[in-house]
Amino acid sequence: MPETNSNREDVVMMTQNDLIKAFRPCIIRAPKQFGLTCLGCFIALEYYRQSKTGAAVAMLDMTKMPNHKQGVINYVDARCKELNIGRVSADGFILDNWRSDKQTRRILRELKTEYKNIPIVILESVDDCTQIANAIEIEDDEVVETLYLWALTRSRIRELVVAYLQEIDTLDDNLVTKKVIEDIDALNIHRTPLNCLLILKLGLAGAFEQKLTVSTKFDHAKTL
Repeated sequence: MPETNSNREDVVMMTQNDLIKAFRPCIIRAPKQFGLTCLGCFIALEYYRQSKTGAAVAMLDMTKMPNHKQGVINYVDARCKELNIGRVSADGFILDNWRSDKQTRRILRELKTEYKNIPIVILESVDDCTQIANAIEIEDDEVVETLYLWALTRSRIRELVVAYLQEIDTLDDNLVTKKVIEDIDALNIHRTPLNCLLILKLGLAGAFEQKLTVSTKFDHAKTL
C-alpha cells in the first residue's frame, strides 16, 4: 500500500533484495525524486551479481525506445550487447521513466509479444502524491502487483548520515541525524535520499563556515 494509506501501520514491508531473489512482473510507484532510477540500477546490478549463470536483468529507458516493433527489438538487442549478454540471457526487463500514455503502452505490448514469459518491472514516478494509489493504465486484463517506494525511516536516515560522515570524527552521528530530520520536517519535504544529502551538505557547509569564522576571529584577537 502507499505511504499515504490510512492503514499504513498494518503494512508488510519488503526490501529490494526480496524482489531480486524473486524477480517478477510488478509496478513500483513513488513520487518524483524518490530515487526510482537508482533503485532500478541497484536491482539490475545485484541480480547479475547474485546470478550463478551469468544471467542479467536489462534496464530500459522508456524515453529512448521507439514505439514500434522493430525499433523495440533493435533497442533491446543494442542494450543486451552493451551489457555483453545474449537476448536469451535476459531474465527480465526494468522499464525506467514510465509514463502512462499511448506510446509507452504500445512499447509494453511489443515487449510482451516479442519476449514472452520474461518478467517486466515498471518504474513509475507520480507527480501528484494524492493520486499514487490510482491504477496504472495497461492495455490488457493482466493484474500486476503494485509496490510503493516509501520515504526513509529514521534508522535509514541515520545509516546514510553515518556513511556520509565516516571520515569526519568531530561530528556526532545522532545529533546530525536529529538535525537532518528536524530540517526536513520544518521544510515539509519528503525524507528521500536526495533531500537528506542536500540537507547534510548544506548543514556541513554551514558548520565549516561557522568554524572558520570563529577561528578567524580567535586568530585576530590573539594578534591584537
